[in-house]
Amino acid sequence: MDEQRETDFENVDLLIDRAAALLEHGSPQEAIENLREVLARSPDHARAHALLALALAANKRLHAADHEAGLALQLEPESAYAHHARGVVYMAQRRLVDAEKHLDAAMSFEPEDPAIRRALADVYLLSGREAKVMPTLEAARDVAPDDIDTWVAIGDEHLRRGEVAAAEELARAALAESAEHRGALVLMGHVLIRRGQVQEAWEHARAALSENATDPQALHLLCQVKARTSWFLGLWWRWSTWMNVLGDSREIMVLLGLFLLYRVANQLANDLDRPGLASALNFVWLAFVAYTWVGPGMFRRMLRRELRDVRLNDGY
Repeated sequence: MDEQRETDFENVDLLIDRAAALLEHGSPQEAIENLREVLARSPDHARAHALLALALAANKRLHAADHEAGLALQLEPESAYAHHARGVVYMAQRRLVDAEKHLDAAMSFEPEDPAIRRALADVYLLSGREAKVMPTLEAARDVAPDDIDTWVAIGDEHLRRGEVAAAEELARAALAESAEHRGALVLMGHVLIRRGQVQEAWEHARAALSENATDPQALHLLCQVKARTSWFLGLWWRWSTWMNVLGDSREIMVLLGLFLLYRVANQLANDLDRPGLASALNFVWLAFVAYTWVGPGMFRRMLRRELRDVRLNDGY
């Protein structure tokens, strides 16, 4: 009996380690399935609940992720991993003050974990405290100098600042250490786009997608590449990206504003007895509506064509 229990515990640990590897590799759904099996055997396993919260958040299931993070904290209130998971979930919910509080708590329990500092840097960026981002990432590198994910995060921040040469240096260093690191491949792809080397950026996007065909950052890079090879789709991609940054409420306000502007301009043209101008305005508005309607479908078809040719590496 004791041997059986010991074997069960070993199997649980193996499943958790596999789930963590799957999540790191960008496969949250598979991680969720592994963690469901863990919790069926050990329902009070705090780390499994916390890891499940992270996987659910990566899968955009924020309500369920919030529940799992809460369970992890109830089971182990002083667990750095549980506080980290809660902070990441709150960040995804844009509850940035609460996210920072839990990430600070996580860092107090586990100051050597660079992932916590990287998450805290994301909170600073989202909350507009950009001056604190780079020092936080550099502190993450100080506690774990060999962590490639931190190198990539620093490179991303350099690129956001327009410091392309510094970003490229870190991307090349990361790829020299791990030629298949998705984050490094994506970073290098964005650097190449900035340098106008679109074909080379496309190759890096495909290499990243061969590691995980559903990775959102790699897909975003591929979309940026395609946006530069087709002005028609590129214009829609830039519009869509900008609208997504605004959020749902602001997006609705922008669309309402554009519609009201069209109606006012159309009425003014009619009042000034300019039927030709009114007809032109009607045509422009209908073209805009049609363009934003067909654009997503065209982009999805383009992505499907590209992804058909992507060969996933063995093991995933």
